[in-house]
Amino acid sequence: MKTLTTPTVFVLLFFTMFGTAQITYEAAFPNIDFEFPVEIQSPTDGTDRMFIVEQRGRIKVFPRTTNVGTNDIDTFLNITDRVRFRDGQEVGLLGLAFHPDYDTNGYFYTYYTTDSPVPNITVRMVLSRFTVSTTNPNFVDPDSELIIFQFDKNQNNSNHNGGKIAFGPDGYLYISIGDGGGGNDPEGNGQNKNTVFGSILRIDIDLDGNNPVEANPELPNGNYEIPSDNPFPGNVGNGLDEIYAYGIRNTWKFSFDEVTGRLWGADVGQGAFEEVNIIENGKNYGWSRYEANSVANSDVTITEPVVFPVHFYNRNQGDRSITGGYVYRGSEITSLSPDISSKYIFGDYVSGRVWVLDYNPSTGASSSTLLFNTSGEFVSSFGVDKNGELYFSDYGSNAQIYKLVDGTSTPSGTAVNGIGQWDNLNQGIPNGIVQSIVTDTNGDVYHAGTFSQAGTTTANNIAVWNESTGWRTLGTGSNGTINTLKIAPNGNLYAGGAFTEIGGISAKNIAVWNGNNWSALGSGVDGTVAALEIDDSGNIYAGGVFETVNGNTVRNIAFWNGANWSALTDATSGISGTNNEVRSLVLDNDGTLYVGGNFDEAGNTTANRIATWNGTNWGTLGTGTSGFVEAIAVTSTEVFIGGNFSIAGGQTVNRIARWNKNTTTWSSLGNGVNNIVNTLIHDGTNLYVGGAFDTANVDNGNSIIVNNVARWNETDGWNAMGTDTNVGVDIKINSINFASDSDGIDKIFAGGNFSSAGATNANNTAKWVSENVLSIPDTPDQQTVYLYPNPTTGMVQLPDENEWVLTDNSGKIIKKGRSAIFDISEYSVGMYFLKIKDKNTLKIIKR
Repeated sequence: MKTLTTPTVFVLLFFTMFGTAQITYEAAFPNIDFEFPVEIQSPTDGTDRMFIVEQRGRIKVFPRTTNVGTNDIDTFLNITDRVRFRDGQEVGLLGLAFHPDYDTNGYFYTYYTTDSPVPNITVRMVLSRFTVSTTNPNFVDPDSELIIFQFDKNQNNSNHNGGKIAFGPDGYLYISIGDGGGGNDPEGNGQNKNTVFGSILRIDIDLDGNNPVEANPELPNGNYEIPSDNPFPGNVGNGLDEIYAYGIRNTWKFSFDEVTGRLWGADVGQGAFEEVNIIENGKNYGWSRYEANSVANSDVTITEPVVFPVHFYNRNQGDRSITGGYVYRGSEITSLSPDISSKYIFGDYVSGRVWVLDYNPSTGASSSTLLFNTSGEFVSSFGVDKNGELYFSDYGSNAQIYKLVDGTSTPSGTAVNGIGQWDNLNQGIPNGIVQSIVTDTNGDVYHAGTFSQAGTTTANNIAVWNESTGWRTLGTGSNGTINTLKIAPNGNLYAGGAFTEIGGISAKNIAVWNGNNWSALGSGVDGTVAALEIDDSGNIYAGGVFETVNGNTVRNIAFWNGANWSALTDATSGISGTNNEVRSLVLDNDGTLYVGGNFDEAGNTTANRIATWNGTNWGTLGTGTSGFVEAIAVTSTEVFIGGNFSIAGGQTVNRIARWNKNTTTWSSLGNGVNNIVNTLIHDGTNLYVGGAFDTANVDNGNSIIVNNVARWNETDGWNAMGTDTNVGVDIKINSINFASDSDGIDKIFAGGNFSSAGATNANNTAKWVSENVLSIPDTPDQQTVYLYPNPTTGMVQLPDENEWVLTDNSGKIIKKGRSAIFDISEYSVGMYFLKIKDKNTLKIIKR
């Protein structure tokens, strides 16, 4: 562990090692499952029982035997009547800890969220004590509750509630409380020692006079004591008595090593890094100035020593959210490849990857070894049994508990022949990651992300590739990451991200390129832009992680009309935006804006991760999803969404789902995919899906290997993309887009973090050509695109009656039909492509 004594940045080096680990996992209790499990506990009372915390507000108990059945499960505690719960959100019953003397006093403690009585605040955190029945060890009367403390949030965000509670070797109770939510700690809680938020708390729950009774003015009073060696006892105005450590974003699970006494904590990152910390008394862990050891918010000043993580990892491989585990002290795992004995085990909730950490306390050096990647299971929590053996829980409505065991993980899925063919874009983007790709009608393919080179050209985070001219830059680029690109009807290119300068001009996180120069959009937005959308009039919607624009509250989404920024304020509630970050935006032809992200409220309307904006009011699509929505694609009849959810509309869908506009219901696409979906596009028949998933699930028992990108349609189901079994890309895809030139929907450009696409070496960007284009004979007299007598204003006349498909310049299908003449006067000015069945494609310019 390293301590920073001055607020300057240094680099903490670590190495992640990969190999064939001989440790895997298996269903621990294959005959039973649970609803949204978030905690696994086994008290040391000699009974050898397992307790599973279900987020909705129940604790289940059963004997620890492999063949345990549903009839062997008891509901230990049911407090669903008082718990505030949302599928996949960070609210609910989150923590369970048994008193060290549980076998004699019957006390255990819970941490849960409930509705706050404070106006304009939704969440209250509650720490309570319950007492087990004296006649039935598997039952607790909910009315035995004694509230130890309760704190209302100081902001109207539902996430970052921490929730882990555990007794330390000192007999005191430790509590993780997150920074209160929203992006980048909008209330500054992480560095505010006078609030519980953004902290690890420590209290003495035994009122035995060994320590002073708490004096916090929040009710109830007098139900716990303050350990005398807490860092800020009695320092009124200079730190709360309850705080043990601070500068925490959202520690999702911590644990004590029973041998060394070390407190290991896993802190979920904002957008770049996931942290493993060793938590110590009185230490400041740097949030929200630092994420890992990098400056995340330069406007936050820290003048005291900061402790950096002993280990951290980035999100380049598809990992997104760390789940803390335990130091392995069991005996059943004997593999030495690797040796996990006495080492810390942790995982990633999103990617399903699980590692062991080698840590040298003398030097502070650390390295991680990948143990396995789950076959689509989430990693919501770890737990140990009475023997120190290690378990983890999946997350969903029928989630199982898994146990770490000796063995090797075999690849899931069947290798299949793909469709189409991959090729590279010359030297590609050789150093960095592509976050967004958009295409223009002249064949230009714009790339944005985090990189400093495109081809052999220096390019700061943005560049353009053309098949004829290769790579070129757009001015001097930006001084920060560009997350999203969008081309307006007039041809201007809009860029959003996390930057303050682009092309030599000041621009706060959003800017426009007119073909020659960059310009700012007024004062910009006060935080990271993750998504952009543009209407037919050229107005801009920007979504991301920002509470304000030019000092006005907008809550994560704003509207630019060419001159001014404004909020999307609900006409009924008067509330604007969403209560957490926005990650995806798509406009429908009828003007409806679909908004996806990690929120559960939009305009004061309950909206679980997916919402609609009709220009006046916010709405939602049914009950939404159980995890964040990262991507949206819209057709005339359906809305497709992808992300990191297991459930949509109450049914299991596995990270991808579709909403039927007519029936207003959610349904699955086969059995989904086994990891996160980052990007979606639709051509009217086929849905193309990119992300960080290995397999697409045809049904519950059958999956195919697709390697991070796949095509789905109603007739064929899931297809891999590539030549023979050389399909997909090797790491992950962040963005896909149709070509806007003559190939239209038969060519797709993909960007992300990868070194190969199909059988081709490709540096973070590649193109895929469909079987339709590949089947066209390459002879001079067979053009694939013909020019219609352009421009035209309305009627399109064909030589004879034919079936045709009209697409816009992004490849999106506008209309289908069979006729010799049809009217395009209702459509916007621009370029279109008319594909005539069994004949040629016409390029049509609408004047």
